[in-house]
Amino acid sequence: MKKAKLLILTILAATVWGGCDKGPQSISVLGVKLDSYQVSITEGDKATLTATVLPENASNKNVSWTSSDEKVATVSASGEVTAVAPGKSAITVTTEDGAKTTKCEVTVNKRIYPVESVSLDKTSLELTEGDKATLTATVLPENASNKNVSWTSSDEKVATVSASGEVTAVAPGKSAITVTTEDGAKTTKCEVTVNKRIYPVESVSLDKTSLELTEGDKATLTATVLPENASNKNVSWTSSNEKVATVTAAGEVTAVALGKAAITVTTEDGAKTAKCEVTVNKRIYPVESVSLDKTSLELTEGDKATLTATVLPENASNKNVAWSSSDEKVATVSASGEVTAVAPGKAAITVTTEDGAKTAKCEVTVNKKIYPVESVSLDKTSLELTEGDKATLTATVLPENASNKNVSWTSSDEKVATVSASGEVTAVAPGKSAITVTTEDGAKTAKCEVTVKARIIPVTGIRLNKKSLLMMPGYKAELTVTITPSNATNKNITWNSSDASIVAVNNGELEANAEGTATITVTTEDGGKTATCEVTVSSDITKFVEASYSGGSMSIINGKILSGSRINFSVYNNLPDREITVKTAQMIDGVTGAKGSVMSVPNGIIKAGNSAGWSFTVGVSGIYSPIVEFVYTCDGKEYVVSAQYND
Repeated sequence: MKKAKLLILTILAATVWGGCDKGPQSISVLGVKLDSYQVSITEGDKATLTATVLPENASNKNVSWTSSDEKVATVSASGEVTAVAPGKSAITVTTEDGAKTTKCEVTVNKRIYPVESVSLDKTSLELTEGDKATLTATVLPENASNKNVSWTSSDEKVATVSASGEVTAVAPGKSAITVTTEDGAKTTKCEVTVNKRIYPVESVSLDKTSLELTEGDKATLTATVLPENASNKNVSWTSSNEKVATVTAAGEVTAVALGKAAITVTTEDGAKTAKCEVTVNKRIYPVESVSLDKTSLELTEGDKATLTATVLPENASNKNVAWSSSDEKVATVSASGEVTAVAPGKAAITVTTEDGAKTAKCEVTVNKKIYPVESVSLDKTSLELTEGDKATLTATVLPENASNKNVSWTSSDEKVATVSASGEVTAVAPGKSAITVTTEDGAKTAKCEVTVKARIIPVTGIRLNKKSLLMMPGYKAELTVTITPSNATNKNITWNSSDASIVAVNNGELEANAEGTATITVTTEDGGKTATCEVTVSSDITKFVEASYSGGSMSIINGKILSGSRINFSVYNNLPDREITVKTAQMIDGVTGAKGSVMSVPNGIIKAGNSAGWSFTVGVSGIYSPIVEFVYTCDGKEYVVSAQYND
């Protein structure tokens, strides 16, 4: 059934097509291709491209050709490509029907025309130094591809040549200029002859127009001839006064003697001149040393002596010298070297040269001039003093310039008056004494009669060595009196006891008779000055034993003494004739009342009138205001004494 339908449609289509036929059907162009898509040719050559239009039965196979760069390659209507110049160009073919295109990349290579020869426009050339000339090279054939050339000179000290063939004449001589082609190294030469150029001298000058020399010195003048390239720079030299200065052919000037001379330089070409004014100064011969005719000198004060200085060398230009003294209080020296002895001692006299500061010394010793003593006198022949007073006697030794004015002083009775080495007299006690002064030189003497009167010194105060005293019945003690001033004239005193039945006193010696309290009073005869001592008589041993805090090493925070701190306490035995034995000690907290352990006390025996001390370590809990309670024995009985820490 399906096959029948297909047959019917085919027949129908054939019938329809047959019914519309008006002539042959047109076939459209679908594309175009080339036989080559890349072509490389040399300029001037040709190549033909073949285009194939697709499909093969396309109705219109007409095409056109174009070049993207006709300066490189052209293309004809038939596809013939002609290489014009080196480069690249795209040759495009385009169909007339449908404008279908395709391209061929054409590369045009340069055609190489090798160099066959090179020639110069001149085969010889004559120049003057400094001149220039250009040589022209011709490279054949005319169309040679590489016409580059290089230039060389066989002697560049004679002539040089530039890259463009310009020849420069450098100096007289001969040089061959050669041109060489880059392609093929073809060469040709031009023989160059350089002649010397004559440059006339225009001027001459000297590096110095004036010159100052010392006789015997030399200096060289330099002449500059201009222009710089002058052909003949020869010069000659002359001196206007060869007695003052001479000059060599090389311009070396020698100073001969004091004066002035003109040194002239003259050019051989053109006789141009220049001058230098030369001044010659006298030569200075420096000082080398100085010496004195004496290296030591001994004089007596007031004497004079002259030192002579010798300056060397003999022809030294400046022989001036200066003189000085190391101590003008001993010796002075004049500008001419005259030394004057002033006073005993030593001084170095130095001579110094003005030139070079050379020195020489003479050690001068000045001895004292002896002027003997003729007499001595005192400013007082009698003197009246009160004991304790002082006065100074003044001795005058004559003559005024006596060499030795030393004196000594003596007293005929030093119990009455003494005298010091400076003449100070001290009144010792009532009486008379002769004060004598004696000169060391000549033993000359003078005397002053001294009368000393008694001095009344009133008592101003009295005190006892103790203001209070503790005694045991039956015992004795002694009070010591101090009267002020210590040199009071009347030191008599009286003693009194307020109750002799308790304490009796005899010339400061106390005797305890019974328990109780009595006041001992001492009174001065002069002025009625008094001092007292409160004496307590007791049999209570505890009053004679005391304890006290005596420092330590502690750490304290907020009043609490910390663990490990050490506190020192002492016990004093004030008993007159008995020892005590400290047995134990116990530390008690002064705030909480807490008690520590009872500790045995080592070395607890304390002799009468002595004391002993112990160091206690605070425990781990610390302690406030510690109290230490000591238990001690005396005469077989046990007692307690305590002391508290205080800061």
